[in-house]
Amino acid sequence: RNNHFMVRLATGDEKGRKSGSTIEYTRASLRLSTPSFLRRFRNKRGKGVTVMPSYDFIEGKARCVLSGDVGSTGRTRAVLRLDVDDSTLTLVRALDGNKIIAPTISLQSGKIVYDYHVDLEGGQSSTSHQKVGSSLRAHVDPSKGVILKWTDGIPGGSGGSCWVTECRVPLSVTASGPLAADVRVGRRWVM
Repeated sequence: RNNHFMVRLATGDEKGRKSGSTIEYTRASLRLSTPSFLRRFRNKRGKGVTVMPSYDFIEGKARCVLSGDVGSTGRTRAVLRLDVDDSTLTLVRALDGNKIIAPTISLQSGKIVYDYHVDLEGGQSSTSHQKVGSSLRAHVDPSKGVILKWTDGIPGGSGGSCWVTECRVPLSVTASGPLAADVRVGRRWVM
């Protein structure tokens, strides 16, 4: 079990003045066993349900995240985010050892966005030329656009640098013109 409770105390604003509350933020994480009426659906790992309530005293907003494995294989996880502004349901599915798909639906508006992650490391070879952390991520919002992020990986995985490329393609006409893409290339350093 990994249960915890956290309280962040207010230290004042950037000018050193005290804010209205002495508590800024609270958060808890509780791992609960699978309810008895769902025991037949429990997977081999039997991790149960995680409940993570939180409250932001500065903004006056409460949030609760419930997550748990679904199905007998343990490859699917349901995440329910209950929020004052917009609650969402995400189903995270490991298609195999390298691919994950995670559609998210807004419970307020019904809007669906899709996230897809591919681990490009492939097989576990023992060569020193293997790059650790190579991946391709896609975030697809049918009403806005597509974001692709490719991370080249770090040779040997023991520190160094890797290339990171991000491409944003809007699916609607923008101020720059129709289908104006934004491509960024950068270097990430790991010490």
